[in-house]
Amino acid sequence: MQIQWNKVTWYSRLAAIILFILLIPMLTFYIGMKYQEVKYITLQVK
Repeated sequence: MQIQWNKVTWYSRLAAIILFILLIPMLTFYIGMKYQEVKYITLQVK
């Protein structure tokens, strides 16, 4: 019996590249900007 791996299709590879190279950095940048905005507002209130 031989183990056969599933073939990775080109569009699933492309989706993974888009996810890790584009989406995650953009999401972390957005979260960071929102954090800075909340931090700035709370400093003004004090």
